[in-house]
Amino acid sequence: MAKEESQGWVGEDEEPTAIDRYLVGRFEDIDPQPSWLDDLSLPAALRLCEAFGLDHFRDMGVEPPFNGKINDGFNRIAASEDKFRNEVRSVIARNYPKRTFNAFTVFADLTYEFIDDLHKPEFSKAASIMREVASEMLPLGPGDDLFGPVAERRFHTAKTAAREYEIPVSLLKADLRNDPDINQNGRVLPMLYDKSLFEGVNRRLSAVSVDIDAAKTRFKDMIARERVSADIAVSRPAESLPLHVASGELKTSYDVVWSLADEGYLAIFAAEKPKPHWRISKTDIAEFRHRYISGVELRQLLGRRKSKGSLLPVHDFTPIIRRSDVGEDFFSRPETMRAF
Repeated sequence: MAKEESQGWVGEDEEPTAIDRYLVGRFEDIDPQPSWLDDLSLPAALRLCEAFGLDHFRDMGVEPPFNGKINDGFNRIAASEDKFRNEVRSVIARNYPKRTFNAFTVFADLTYEFIDDLHKPEFSKAASIMREVASEMLPLGPGDDLFGPVAERRFHTAKTAAREYEIPVSLLKADLRNDPDINQNGRVLPMLYDKSLFEGVNRRLSAVSVDIDAAKTRFKDMIARERVSADIAVSRPAESLPLHVASGELKTSYDVVWSLADEGYLAIFAAEKPKPHWRISKTDIAEFRHRYISGVELRQLLGRRKSKGSLLPVHDFTPIIRRSDVGEDFFSRPETMRAF
């Protein structure tokens, strides 16, 4: 047989590889090396092997040899569904997402083109296995999509629980810190907990004072603004800013902006074009700046006033949003401006 790069065949004087024998069996309708890949179309099976082989060579930091991607991928995933599941676990563990759990973040080490392929019917079995494995490792639940809808939630992080129960992250974390059994009760992996743990947290917090109600209202309003902003951005992208630009407008850091969203102060939404990224509406930025001034900006104002020899305002600058919750103090802008 002639050597063909797309299929991994070898010349007559070369020792056939495992995938060579598998291909012969598929073409001649015999089963010398049965594999769970038999349930996929041959092009889909080869594409799957290629993707996981390429991922392995990338992880090692070397260029794959001729036909190496398909051969390596076949050797790693073909023997059984369990071997394939182990490879999927390895990919997820190597690129564990911090915030958003979708196909492109969970499987970021695989190519965009292959992730798109997994939505096709011929890849349904492989996609189903990958979704099952991801659900065993990540805080996925109804509303999430991973080559198809996720049917059931098993785990939460503080951030995903905050969105389900519409409670700021800082309040959830404070309650968890006060739980003496937290290390034995519900923890699965670092920052990942059984969903039942947060059901109890929600009940406890919901029974507390009006402060919780106000925080929950703020968080619920923020989620509604996210949806509206995302819809507007589809037709009018100029009315929002990428997150790194928005952080400059807010005179604070990228991480602090995310923490403000976790507390329900800013509505961050996902955009897909030109590539997946995060945005904030200009309206949201303007309204936040109308109400609050960051500690960084306040120190700049005080520094400029001092450098000019002007008297510093006699005022007790007490933060409304605290550094302990979001990583930076924020103050009332109207009160600050009156003091100046």
